[in-house]
Formats: sequence, structure tokens, C-alpha cells
Amino acid sequence: MKWKVLINTSKSKCIHFRPSRQTRSNYKFNLGLEEIDTVESYKYLGVIFQEHCKFDNTANTLSTVARRAFGSVISKLYILKEFGFKTFMKLYEACVVPITDYGAAIWGYKSHNSLEMIENRAMRFLLGDHRFTSLLGMSGDSGSIPCTQRRRIKMFQLWNRLLSLDDDRLTKKVFENDFCCATSNKNWCADMKVLFEKLNLSDYYTNKLSININVVKSKMWTYVAESWHVKLSNSPKLRTYAVFKNEFKTENYLVFNLPRNERSILAQFRCGVLPLRVETGRFIGEKLEDRTCQMCAHNCIEDEKHFILSCSLYSDLRQYWFNEATSDLQSSQMQDNDRLIYLMNNLPRRCAKFLTRAFLRPRNKLFN
Repeated sequence: MKWKVLINTSKSKCIHFRPSRQTRSNYKFNLGLEEIDTVESYKYLGVIFQEHCKFDNTANTLSTVARRAFGSVISKLYILKEFGFKTFMKLYEACVVPITDYGAAIWGYKSHNSLEMIENRAMRFLLGDHRFTSLLGMSGDSGSIPCTQRRRIKMFQLWNRLLSLDDDRLTKKVFENDFCCATSNKNWCADMKVLFEKLNLSDYYTNKLSININVVKSKMWTYVAESWHVKLSNSPKLRTYAVFKNEFKTENYLVFNLPRNERSILAQFRCGVLPLRVETGRFIGEKLEDRTCQMCAHNCIEDEKHFILSCSLYSDLRQYWFNEATSDLQSSQMQDNDRLIYLMNNLPRRCAKFLTRAFLRPRNKLFN
């Protein structure tokens, strides 16, 4: 009555936020003479609040919209025929990320498969990899922070915002109450406490201090890179990839804007999913030692090293595309691993062109 605001009771709902093991309250709430319905969830400003404090419905709703937006981006890129890494990332960050990260400062602590699948699909489209490609390899080549960590940065931004509010603001009072209950209850402040601890920034949480977002981004990047290195060392699928990839960063072959077919072949080769016998033999249950190259008489396993360094079927292509480095590559002091590192890190353009032409040669030989 103080502000003479008319409230639409048909759109006003009541939610009892509680743990799933606790029963719903029996209290009835009225607005004037009208009783307000108690519901399981309510959509407010695009975020769906659920009575058990879960945001799966929000993530699923956003993912549906984001898929349509990403489909629109893909259709535009197909018209362009050829596009670069920066072009793709600019379109993706402008058209898709604002949807997938909407309201993430509230619900972004947990990962959601429906949203992660969109980012994985985007990486596959950019690199030209298929669905069996290791996500670890694709993220290492793109050098991008996972979407879950990106959303957690927004939580730090909200943390700074809450600390700057006046004490008489209702939002600030709720924050202070959550902060006091964080040790005993699972709430937003408890999630923030875990994030501060992961990034070795506990003092900021304990003393309720604002933090420079650039510091958060730097710490988050370090955390992601370290986690990536640990997972890479424990991945037998990427044993060859780990030989020449030792730094979490965007690879040069993406920045160089290679043609799509060359970028795709090189990405598949790097991630170990190019259809060589070391890979295709797994599909029929062959032992590793039986997956020998059928294109030459070396009787060696047809893996990535043999394909790019040794197989005699591609000797002329190897001589043509790597002529500047031939003497170095044939040096007796260089081991196969050293040769592979040299080619991947120093000659990505030439590697892409060699792989594109070499990959077609066995087919031509078989069919002719």
C-alpha cells in the first residue's frame, strides 16, 4: 500500500527452497485476499529457480536456445566456405556464449552436460574432428578455457559486486546471511569458498575482499593448464600427441588460417584419430603389434610416426614438402620423437599439405 503498486497474483508464485530430503512447508501465503500458489520452479528474468536449488532446467533451456544460435553461426560459415580461427571464435563468443553463460554468476559452479556438448561440438566443427576425437586433445590445440571455468569467473565478478553493495540493501543482507551459513550449509558462498581455495586465494574469501578479475583469469588459466597436463600424462590414447604437445595454448596451425581440409587432416593426425592402422585396428580387435603398414615393406606398425617419417610410399612427398629440413630430419643424432616435434612445431603448414596429399595416396593406389 505504501507505493500503491498493483501486483498480478496470477503471475506471483511461492517456492519453498530446501534440501531434497526436507518436505515442503504447509504454510499458505496470501496477497491480500488471494492465495499464492506454491510451485516446484519459477522462471524469473530468464533463470529457472527450482525448489531444491538445482539449475538443470535453466541449463537445458539455455542449451536449446544456444543450439539454434550455433546452428545459425554454422550456416553463415558454410556460406563463407573458408574461415579462420579468429573469425569463428568472434562469431561464437558474440552469438552463442552470451546465451550459454546467461545468469551464470548464480548457477555456474556446477558443470552441465547439455551446455558442454555445445562447446564440444563447436571445437569439433572448428578443427574438423569427428565425434571419437579426444576432448583433451581438442582443448589442448584450441587453448581455450573450458566453459565451466569461464562461468566460474562470472561468479567472482558477482562476488565483487555483492561486496560493493550498501549494507541496507536486501541483496547484501542475503549475501551476509549466506556467508555466515556457508560452513554448515551448501549455498552460493560455500561454492565460492571452494573456488577461492582451488585458486589459492583463500585470504580474499576469509576477509571478504574484492579481487582483481585479471588475477582470477590468470589463476584460472594456470589451474586449467595444470589439470590438462595431469590428464594428458594419464591418457594412453594421446601418447603420440604428448610427444610434441607440452604447452596448453592455441596452436599455430589454427592461427595460420589453413584451408579447412588441411586443418582437419592435421587436427586428426595430432589427436590420433586419422584412420591409420594403429587406430582402425582397434575397431576389429587387432593386437597392436599386428597393425602393420600395408603400404610399404618395412613391416612396422602404421602409427603417426611411421606415416609422416618413414613409410616409403610417401618418400617423394616427404622430400618435396620437407626439403628445407631434410638434412636435419635425416641426421643420425635426431630420434623419431625429435623429428616429430620439429615438424609439428616448426612446419605446421608443410605438415598439413604433406598429410593432405599423403592421406589420399593409399586410396588412389588401392583403387587404381
